[in-house]
Amino acid sequence: MKLKPELTNMLKEYIDRLSTHDWTYMYSDDYRYYDEGYRQKQSLTNLRSVLLSEGVPAELLDGLISLYSPFHGENQEDVA
Repeated sequence: MKLKPELTNMLKEYIDRLSTHDWTYMYSDDYRYYDEGYRQKQSLTNLRSVLLSEGVPAELLDGLISLYSPFHGENQEDVA
């Protein structure tokens, strides 16, 4: 699958965000960490929506989530 350069950059950004996302933010007792993790999740969700609207397959994005999430696909829609 050949992607436009803009999509390639967005996909790289998505991977970078997945790799640095705090996947356990919802368990934090400190609201600051929870809030930051929630914002990261929203940002990931928005970027995922853009990628999907540009024709990037959902299976590819789901596979990337599975690579980085310690929950390995448990309720992926809630994660990103």
